[in-house]
Amino acid sequence: MILIAESDNPYDPEAVAIFYQDRKIGYVPKDRNTLLSKLLYFGHGDLFESRIQYANRESHPERQFRVVVKIKDNRKK
Repeated sequence: MILIAESDNPYDPEAVAIFYQDRKIGYVPKDRNTLLSKLLYFGHGDLFESRIQYANRESHPERQFRVVVKIKDNRKK
């Protein structure tokens, strides 16, 4: 999964799109995208790992997927 900042988005300049297998499946909610947007804009996308936690294609289109975004733990074990 890939997160991409969409600073040119006409509805939200801090929009963060979520792509899965080269298809946009949605956006990070507006009330949670500010920090992600800034870090992605400045090229720090490698800090994050994301995955689909829940999928239900029968749900309303805005609620079909629940995606979890975490900061990677790159410490040596």
